[in-house]
Amino acid sequence: MTERELSVTERALAESAAADLRQAGLVIVADHGRAGNMFVKRTFDLHPEVLCVTMVGYLYRAILSVFGAHARLTGGAAYDGLMAGTNVNLVAEDLSPAVEQSLRRTGDDPSAAIDRPLVRAVLRHLLTRHETTTPVETLVAVHAAFAVGTGRPTAPIRYMLVDDTVSSDADLAAIEAATRDVPNCRVVHLVRDPRAGFASIRHTYVELYGSMYPLRLPAAWEACGSNGIWLWALASTTAGARALTACRHRLGPTHARVLRNEDVNLDFPATMRALAEWLGVGHMSAWDAPDYAPTSCGRLWQGISAYSRQYVPTANGPLKADPDATALHPGPSRMNVERWKKRLPPHEVAFVEAVYFDEMREHGYVPLHVTTDSDRQRGLRQVWKPFVGEVPGLRWLAAIRPNRWAKDSIIRAAYYPLLPIAGLWARVQFFRLLSSGRLRTQAVVSPKVVR
Repeated sequence: MTERELSVTERALAESAAADLRQAGLVIVADHGRAGNMFVKRTFDLHPEVLCVTMVGYLYRAILSVFGAHARLTGGAAYDGLMAGTNVNLVAEDLSPAVEQSLRRTGDDPSAAIDRPLVRAVLRHLLTRHETTTPVETLVAVHAAFAVGTGRPTAPIRYMLVDDTVSSDADLAAIEAATRDVPNCRVVHLVRDPRAGFASIRHTYVELYGSMYPLRLPAAWEACGSNGIWLWALASTTAGARALTACRHRLGPTHARVLRNEDVNLDFPATMRALAEWLGVGHMSAWDAPDYAPTSCGRLWQGISAYSRQYVPTANGPLKADPDATALHPGPSRMNVERWKKRLPPHEVAFVEAVYFDEMREHGYVPLHVTTDSDRQRGLRQVWKPFVGEVPGLRWLAAIRPNRWAKDSIIRAAYYPLLPIAGLWARVQFFRLLSSGRLRTQAVVSPKVVR
């Protein structure tokens, strides 16, 4: 990568941008399982009062990972850690095939106008002009460098905006740290119909790993101890729901609120107007356009979908992706809301409604099968029926990658005799989690923090 020195004027511009952004608050758009945080983040790409580095996901969590247990780092260590160990490199490194591939996978345009050497130089200057830096100062430096490198004015900025996803109490640490360290931090808890979330997560990871219960050689028997993708999806999303709900209640309605994916897709202008009012920023007229589509660095965002080969490029699993022309809907769309209806058979719908009974009721999702406690018990018993993707057909057995014929053929042949053991063990684990309360989605609410 080419390095450059900042001119006196560029240094002054960088320091002015950082000074502006130190006065800004922070918005965290967080979900607990594929609810559309990337989409919502990009709807603010061109907002004059909000600055978000759209191409960099989970930014504050990434910064905290660089700092580890340290409250402060030298500026050089922080810079090196960001460039080597986080996806800040997607806007700071020179374009390479790997960077381009990463950007296209998330629907971003690699040709967006970013002065990458300038971003690097500003970031290095802001982080190293003092002996040490903190995570919040690093967050400001990344946003300031991005603003300078893309020509964004920073004087009007009222908020920086980042996204995150939570699947455990540990994942909540970055959000808790931000709400503690940034004076005006607001959390948007993005939720989605659990039936849609389950279908999306299951499709993504079954295709990514090649099967419901990933097998590995030479220790193929280890798969018998695997809980399976369907159970992992349940455990991670319910844990995330509990954690974010507790966080939301602790912060109170001034600093945290719910945003439903379905409202964003089906009533976009009114939903965005209400969100902007809550934040105290203006409503963008572009949001009112009937053909609105979000942008990233000013370029049209191509969208992202679990059912697209763009996001899950391998064709290694037993499930079938949609053509990208069908799967990708970058703007608000009813298809984004209703796609799960074609992906879940009735017994899975009843099962998911039973597991997420409390969450569906809390957020106003109308069940098709489970409306009473007795319905819920019947729904939970649907776990004994096979899940989609759990028992692959012969097409999957024959779909062996040419360059891995020997390994794939052994793994896939071993899957069938091991399937009853893995499936039974996953169901035993399911009932253990259920009886322990670890699949509960409602949080035990702590006393509200007075801010």
